[in-house]
Amino acid sequence: MNWKDELMQEIGYTICPICFPEYVYCNEDCEHCKEYIEFKQFYEKKEKSRNV
Repeated sequence: MNWKDELMQEIGYTICPICFPEYVYCNEDCEHCKEYIEFKQFYEKKEKSRNV
């Protein structure tokens, strides 16, 4: 971990692999996260189109 990651973690921010900007405040409630919901819908749509 670098100093920026440690500082952001200390402040209460985290790195989310599907959000921009890279550091976001995360309450770890992914099921209600707008970015997670959009990502999940996109992924499910992509999987359906692959299986057709």
